[in-house]
Formats: sequence, C-alpha cells, structure tokens
Amino acid sequence: MMRAFGWRILVWLLPAVILGSCSIPAAQAVTFPHRYTIGGRSYYEESVKAAQYIPGLPVEVKYTLRLLSSCPTLSVNVFVSPSQLRGGVVAYAPNSLLACRSVVGGGPSGFSPCSSFFHTTNPTFPYAVVAGTTIQTCIDLAFEVPGGVSVTLNTDQGPRRFVVKAQHYENGNLVDYLASPASVPSSRTTYALYDSGIGVGRSSVLPLF
Repeated sequence: MMRAFGWRILVWLLPAVILGSCSIPAAQAVTFPHRYTIGGRSYYEESVKAAQYIPGLPVEVKYTLRLLSSCPTLSVNVFVSPSQLRGGVVAYAPNSLLACRSVVGGGPSGFSPCSSFFHTTNPTFPYAVVAGTTIQTCIDLAFEVPGGVSVTLNTDQGPRRFVVKAQHYENGNLVDYLASPASVPSSRTTYALYDSGIGVGRSSVLPLF
C-alpha cells in the first residue's frame, strides 16, 4: 500500500491520530510526499484520496475523506502534524460547496474546534473551506487557500505588499494574519497584526476563526 502511493518521507504516528480522537495499540509508520512550514510549524500534506489509508484513522474520518474525494470539482488536501497531534483539511472549488458542507465541520468527522466556509478573492476558486483540530491549525491552513486581501505596509525595508489570509478575534480585537504573496501550497513566514493598524475590517472573503 505504501509503494502504491509513492510515499517518500517516513514519519511516525503517535497513539492518537490528529484528525480525530483515536487510540491505536502502537505507533504506526506512514509517509507523506510534501512538508511545509507555516509560521514555524511543520505540516505534512497528502491528497485526500491517499489520506484515507493513513493507519489508525477513525472510521468517521475515513468516511468524511471518502465523501470529500468524490465531491465534484473540489480540490482537497489534508495537512497533518503527527508530532503535535493536529491536522486539518483545506478545500476550494470553482462552484458552491453547499453539496459538500454536510461532511466538513460539525459533520461525521467532527473536525473541531474550527471550520470556516468563505468566499475567496480568487476568481478561479471563489469558494473555500478550512477545518482543523485547533484554532492555530485552521489559521495556518488558511494560508494554503488561494486568494486573500492585498495590503501594503511600511517596513524597515520600505513599503512591502502582503496578503491577509485569515482573521480571528482575540480579547475583543480583530487580528489579521498575513504573509508575503506566494502560490499555494507553500511554506510561509506569517505575521499577526491588529486589524486597527491595517484597516482591512471584517472581510467576507477571509476565513474567520
């Protein structure tokens, strides 16, 4: 099975699988083809079809991934961080995600505590969803969705363009999460700034967690 999917990088799954609470008798080996670092946190990325074969996944998660893999026109990737027991799903499409909504966030997979359906600024993929096991994971994975709100900020190196990819309320203040423009998926150095200093405001084209 491992050879069939061309897995290359060996990582060890701990006794809990990060895409849902699950106990397995012992650590099991599985490999993932790509590794990305987002805001200093490492994630391994896998296609939704291959991710169904990760050892130890709960039946509900496998069911959810199977449904997502059959959803028409939907681009789906699974990102996991075995060492930190966290992970999530990024999906985007040229058409409405309503047909898939029942299987992500609050559905049988129980992706929690965060999921967000939103419109993007990308004309090719205007519909997107991010779901994950922690708020920080969801914020990180929002950087792997096309689109975002472009802003120019003054830095020590002069004016620089950034893309705001997600928003989150912290202590009653709206915080913007941004990075330099880049293709997706990719590794990112990320930043968090109060929206009051940027002026984006609450945006319908950004995921809010």
